[in-house]
Amino acid sequence: MPHKNKRDSLARRDETTHLGFRQAEESAGMDEARMDLSELWEPIREGKWVILLVCVLITGAVAAYTYTLPPLYEATSIVSVEDAGNAPASIVPFAGETRELEREMGILEYSGELRLRVAEALISRSGQLVAQDSLDRPFPVLRVESGDGVATTDLVARRLAKKVDFGEVPATASMLRISAESSMPEEAALISKMYAQEYRKFARERSRSGITAARQFLEDQVAKRRDEIRDLENQWEVFARNNETVTLGQDGDRLVQEYTEMDAQRRDLQFQLERERAALDILRDRLTDLEPQLSARVAQEQEVATLRTQIQTLDNRIADLKTQAEPYYINNPDLRGNESSVPELAEIQRQIEGYQRRKQELTDELVAKAEASEDALEEGNALGSVGQLRSQIEEQQLQIQRTQDQIRQLDGRIAAYAGRLDRIPRQSINRQQLERKLNQAEEFYLTVADELRRTAIAEESELGYVSIVRNAGIPAIPVSPNMKQNLLLGLLLGLGFGVGLAFVRHAMTQRLKEPEDVQDFGYSLLGVIPEMDQAVKASFKGKETIRVNGKDISTRLLPLHDPWSPISENYRLVRTNLRHSKNGTAPKVLLMTSPEPTDGKTLTSVNVALSMAQSGRRTLLVDADLRRPTTHKLLGYDVGPGVADLLTGETDVKSVTVRTDIDGLDYIPAGNVTMPPAEAFETERMSDLIDQFRASYEVVIIDSPPVLAVTDPVILAPRCDATLLVVSAENTDARALERVGETLGGVGVEIAGVIFNRYKPSRAGRAGSYKYGYYQYGYEREPA
Repeated sequence: MPHKNKRDSLARRDETTHLGFRQAEESAGMDEARMDLSELWEPIREGKWVILLVCVLITGAVAAYTYTLPPLYEATSIVSVEDAGNAPASIVPFAGETRELEREMGILEYSGELRLRVAEALISRSGQLVAQDSLDRPFPVLRVESGDGVATTDLVARRLAKKVDFGEVPATASMLRISAESSMPEEAALISKMYAQEYRKFARERSRSGITAARQFLEDQVAKRRDEIRDLENQWEVFARNNETVTLGQDGDRLVQEYTEMDAQRRDLQFQLERERAALDILRDRLTDLEPQLSARVAQEQEVATLRTQIQTLDNRIADLKTQAEPYYINNPDLRGNESSVPELAEIQRQIEGYQRRKQELTDELVAKAEASEDALEEGNALGSVGQLRSQIEEQQLQIQRTQDQIRQLDGRIAAYAGRLDRIPRQSINRQQLERKLNQAEEFYLTVADELRRTAIAEESELGYVSIVRNAGIPAIPVSPNMKQNLLLGLLLGLGFGVGLAFVRHAMTQRLKEPEDVQDFGYSLLGVIPEMDQAVKASFKGKETIRVNGKDISTRLLPLHDPWSPISENYRLVRTNLRHSKNGTAPKVLLMTSPEPTDGKTLTSVNVALSMAQSGRRTLLVDADLRRPTTHKLLGYDVGPGVADLLTGETDVKSVTVRTDIDGLDYIPAGNVTMPPAEAFETERMSDLIDQFRASYEVVIIDSPPVLAVTDPVILAPRCDATLLVVSAENTDARALERVGETLGGVGVEIAGVIFNRYKPSRAGRAGSYKYGYYQYGYEREPA
């Protein structure tokens, strides 16, 4: 039996195919690119109902799952972070420093003190924070695990870490958002609002810390200067009682005055030096708080980043496993919660639970490490803070060095006056010095007191560098689940799965879909007969039969009713290909069969016989399908007498032969069956009848049962000149075609050709490749 490769089958087709058929093939080849796209579209067209069903199921499952999810609301407050410090830099050495949003983000996210403050503020208002679903229970963030009462501050703080998120406000350079999520909109709004308020207070206290230190220094200086004035006043009083006033003269007064002024300048520089040293001590104290924990802080940040990466990896694995489990739930929704009944699903569920437990462990560890590093990180970025403080300390040390140099220079000038002052009476010098010191002390006291007053005012007026731009409102619409987004994702997911399933189904199906599928088996393609439902509907309004000459004739005999139709032209193409046999001799006795029932071999037999008769050749149509005879119904005749009666010897050929209304076409029906058809066909009588038919007619077409249904065609095939096989597009299984070849090959019969029946003209735009009708050349048939 022939099972040649595709190249040989194409070559044989080129040798046996009519010129018009080859022209149509060449025309199709010019549109090769379009055909490739059509081949991609074909699985989608075939599986459109599968795709639709999968889309509906998955979208419905996603919608049902979304409806089961509790709503989640999000409320957001917005705060503005400005440059810090209302006090002058002469008082506070770090006033006016720029606040970086990243550092403030670190404070918001990692500050345990701030989170504890928010927790305490919420607990203090627990009596007012009552959930709407229960008049005697607080908000969920404040509830205890079991029983009544309010959770501890630490527990509330840990819950806040999972409910609050922070970020920069887009298109702004100094604003941060504080977002809180909760299943209750009131709770989400309250948490966000309280966080913003406590953050503002926290920032104000941090901003005031430097001014407070400066105020304390000035208070010490005022007290010291007050004691100094009191001491000088006592000294002047004692001196005045014990000494008389002495006149020094003009030069002596000038000398004493210069000496006294230089001494006063030295005292001013000494005060400035003390103030600068105090500022240096403040900077060193801040560095001392940060620098010893710097390495620990960096290590903690790295550990936190590692834990976040591990948690993200677990999230991805859990999502992948849930994707694998979803098809099980779609096929059987009852499996949700009952996964143990399916071993594969149970294993997936076990892995998901394991990953979720590990994720929870890592999350708890992450929260613990974050809380452990919160106090150290509350000043913002560790490396940035230390670097900035070191720079400020270096600048302050340089300033102290300059002040010390000025004092040394002034001490040298004062020492130069020592010799000249020895010539002036000590009494006069002491008097001048006491007067000058007392005046300067009083002036300096007033200066320091005024500076203290301004510093105190600055401290009280320092509102911090954080201001609330917008307090969170109560959200009306939940942010999760997003029904529209989930439905769209479900639709896309269903479309993807459906298309994928359609392609898999297309790849796995073994039904004959294209004429090339027949050629792939090495068989000669005699012709392609389009599906004729639309043609019958258009010409006969869907009627199955019409009345002609007193007989009900099938409307599907288009070569008879509509010889100008493209379908009739394709039957003529089969006739032409049969005439041009490869061995040079056209077969006379043709056995028509098919692999299985409903392939359309009977209608094909009748229409080919009509086409043969219309070509002027004397044709005989024999109905040898004694088990399910149908030809008589198509032609409008009775079932007998016929072939069965001839085989029993009850009548002769002339008596059963019907001369039809079609010129050149005779017909022998199946007849009245009285014995098993297989036994009847095995007799010599059947061989004699075929020889008699061959001698009397130019073409004999025998309609026989399907090969895989009964043995009748296997018995008849060796006695005929050629065996033709009719296959149905999208109905005949490729394996059935292969078995037919093997079955007939077992009795030494080779399939002469295959007629590809019921090919839909709309399939991928390929109808033109096999249609050889007058329409494509511009001729139109007149309406019937």
